[in-house]
Amino acid sequence: MSALRAAGRFVTRSRTLGVVGACVAATAMVVACVTPVWDPDVWWVAAAGRRMLATGVVPRENVFSYVEPSHPWIMHEWLFGPPYAWLLGRLGPSAFDVVAGCGLAAALVLLAATTVVRARHLPVGLAAMAFAVAAFGGRFLSARPTGVALLFPLAMVLLAFGRTFPAWRIALVAAIEVVWANAHGSFPLGVVLLVVAALDARERGERPGRRLVAAGLAAVATLATPYGLALHRFVWEYFRGNEGVYRAIHHQIREFGPLWQAWGATVGPVDVFGLVACAALAASALRDGRLRARAALCLALVALAVLHARHVELAGLLSCTLLLPHADDLVDRLTPAPAPTPARFRLASLLLAPAFLSGPLAFSLAHRARAADAWLAPGPPFVHALAAIPDGASVFAPFAQAGMVIWYGGPRGLRVFADSRNDCYSPATLEAILALESPGTPAVDRTTTLDASRTDAALVPCAGPLASVVSVDPRWTLAGKDADWCAYRRATGSR
Repeated sequence: MSALRAAGRFVTRSRTLGVVGACVAATAMVVACVTPVWDPDVWWVAAAGRRMLATGVVPRENVFSYVEPSHPWIMHEWLFGPPYAWLLGRLGPSAFDVVAGCGLAAALVLLAATTVVRARHLPVGLAAMAFAVAAFGGRFLSARPTGVALLFPLAMVLLAFGRTFPAWRIALVAAIEVVWANAHGSFPLGVVLLVVAALDARERGERPGRRLVAAGLAAVATLATPYGLALHRFVWEYFRGNEGVYRAIHHQIREFGPLWQAWGATVGPVDVFGLVACAALAASALRDGRLRARAALCLALVALAVLHARHVELAGLLSCTLLLPHADDLVDRLTPAPAPTPARFRLASLLLAPAFLSGPLAFSLAHRARAADAWLAPGPPFVHALAAIPDGASVFAPFAQAGMVIWYGGPRGLRVFADSRNDCYSPATLEAILALESPGTPAVDRTTTLDASRTDAALVPCAGPLASVVSVDPRWTLAGKDADWCAYRRATGSR
């Protein structure tokens, strides 16, 4: 028993938790800075940004698909497009690792400010930060806008739930909401956080007026987008998932489905353990009148994550920051609250220093050792096989690689069947591309779909289900091959 007590004291010491937190942050930073680019969304975001830089107009139609080129498109992540295109054009694919590293660095700063700096018990703050990064930091390991946009709610928590709310914060949260509304469709959460912060202040006996004013201004600020109210309707339909392509997305894309359907793909044991821990802490905090609003929000976010797996990280990160006062209260029952630890900002800086040093160092070493195409998850063979596709072709590419075809093939006039944008397609087209890649789809159905869509080229894995169809079809010929990737073209006039 004495050995267990000694081990418990060692594990809960500030120095031990600080070392653990520093190691977790540094490991995450290295992974973010050297992992080959695997996310499918960053490529079409950059391609749309390239088009915006050339035309000065935000997208309103699906122009990258030959199946539905005029289908309406609201690009709720349009603000990421131009900088992604600019960076990709200058740094090559490694630009996305730079974005991921910078996004993770910003997230670490925000998490440190809302946990380590604010906790009454330093071990509680250190444990909360380490847990948040280890259990819910996966979204920050890529440049996907969905992950980078998590910076907005973290920043809103930092500003809205502070002890004071001076006038300058009203202007700042409104500015953040404008940027958020133009960067990602999760922007309504910012208004919700401000309302919860106002309720939280009232429960502490403070006046909620300024926070309510900020919530109202933030709500008005969400209209400052190129799409106006159409963006709000888009977000609402996406959230409901009851009609049209939104229903198809919720049923066909696993991360939009419930937690158990995403198991093994985007959800694992760590996610479930983290959500259970957050739900238990929120349920305990719900009995505390001072924290009832926070706890209710966290429970709602956990429930949302169970129904839609893509919200796991959002629910976990916000729970780790919003429920910190309750974790302090629980520790108070075991030991009296200590005097405020001085130099919390210095401690946070020491905690993050290894991450900020190891990330750039790992990136620079990898950048020297790798060729540009080696930063791609499919590797150089994908780009080499793509070069065999003729200019102006209507090319089928797998769902996960179609965005790369849009970026690399766009200047040559290549268009794709469909890609991971999802919402700029009809339900029939979205279901068609998923069926083309499904091993259970009959060969005759694949051929019929390709013929009906006037597809005249295909870039697919050589051992994939679609290659097994076109490789034996006399109307198709092998145009190029590199390692696992094969490029096929249809004979002229055979459609």
